[in-house]
Amino acid sequence: AMYQQRPTRIGSGLAYKRFTDRHISDSVDYNKSLPLQVSFDFNISPGMYCELGHYDEHTDQFTVVEEVYGERADMIECLDKLTPILLAHKWPEIQIFGDATGGTQHSTQTGRTNYEMIRNHLSRVGIHAAMFRVPQSNPYVIERVSIVNDALADLGGVHHTRIHPRCTRLIRDMTELKTDEHGHPDKSNKELSHAADAFGYRVCYQRPIGGPMIQQVGTVLFGREY
Repeated sequence: AMYQQRPTRIGSGLAYKRFTDRHISDSVDYNKSLPLQVSFDFNISPGMYCELGHYDEHTDQFTVVEEVYGERADMIECLDKLTPILLAHKWPEIQIFGDATGGTQHSTQTGRTNYEMIRNHLSRVGIHAAMFRVPQSNPYVIERVSIVNDALADLGGVHHTRIHPRCTRLIRDMTELKTDEHGHPDKSNKELSHAADAFGYRVCYQRPIGGPMIQQVGTVLFGREY
């Protein structure tokens, strides 16, 4: 699909100018032949958020199939909601994406970092290996927004992202999130930006503009790192 056929929202002050309703498709579904990708935004207000989907390297296509979110939900609640989806199929691999600072921020509930909590939960439900695809540091916010816009529609006009309509929080971010006077996403509305951030972490890791990001860890087998 060509985004030039439906003009970008240039001059609108919106962060994700290349997003249109053509990115939304109810045909988006899980693909059991691809790794399941889970991307987190760690936030207690308005609530912990994660999204699930795939990236097909051969077709250069991202999908966002489903969201897991709860008002003021903490990490434990989010992981409990996530578990049935993780166990629904025998995925080739489960890949975890998120904020680089999630490895240093400690939960007041458990004293563990967010990624330690995820790792321990996966082990407890019988998932004994997962790929944590987390960079050593986050890209600049403006860079992340540019990378997401390119994944929405590149300079050739080709779309690389499809989102299921049930992913209402991500669609709202893509539709409504504006930029401030510095060009950063305006986060004055606490309901916005978290879903777009989670999507951005996943896109930036796999489809950065100008080359691969510096990556932190590969496969994490519980108790050992490779």
